[in-house]
Amino acid sequence: MSDETALLRIEGLRLRSGTGAPLVDGVSFDIHAGEMVAVVGESGSGKSLTARAILNLLPPGVEIAGGAIRFQGRDLLTLAREPLRAVRGARIGMVFQEPLVSLNPAIRIGEQMAEGLRLHTTFDAAEIRARSIEMLARVRVARPERCLDAYPHQFSGGMRQRIMLASVMLLKPALLLADEPTTALDMLVQREVLDVMGELAAEMGTAVLLISHDLALVAERARRVVVMNKGRVVEQ
Repeated sequence: MSDETALLRIEGLRLRSGTGAPLVDGVSFDIHAGEMVAVVGESGSGKSLTARAILNLLPPGVEIAGGAIRFQGRDLLTLAREPLRAVRGARIGMVFQEPLVSLNPAIRIGEQMAEGLRLHTTFDAAEIRARSIEMLARVRVARPERCLDAYPHQFSGGMRQRIMLASVMLLKPALLLADEPTTALDMLVQREVLDVMGELAAEMGTAVLLISHDLALVAERARRVVVMNKGRVVEQ
């Protein structure tokens, strides 16, 4: 599926290791505004690397060898640092498998949630606090006012993931990258977090790229599923 109306269009993406070994080989697929697309595959299939390449958040030793990633018509792979920073968070948000990767354990939740709004909006402190409380309530965090003054370690894994989702969705991104956001959670909490994510995305018209190894979990939520194996798309 490929056309010029796509919100995100990945064309022939190739990633390689520092030794030149191919890690992702010619991956292509589209995501349209407001839809959820899942990319599934076993560990090492290249699905997470593909998602991270969108915002150039690749781990050390992995480099882009070719292809294009077009978001709203612009090739993200050719953007300079500052234009890409303007896209990160504001237009494309990302939720990782373990929220403590993104949440600083030494900084209160409220301060971390405010950072993106300070960077990308002109809201004052009172407006930022009000919006943060509202978003925490929408992701079903109890006592959101108290949550702002707490630290990440004071919450369970499922609650931390909801807080991370709230932080990312505060900026109402056009695209959300969810890189195995529920893998570390038990099955009941997984479904609750995915339900909250789906509801928020639908409300805001946000498209979602959901990375997972669990085909059964995503099949009931995603509009389309892209299956990867050994760095290639084998089925859509």
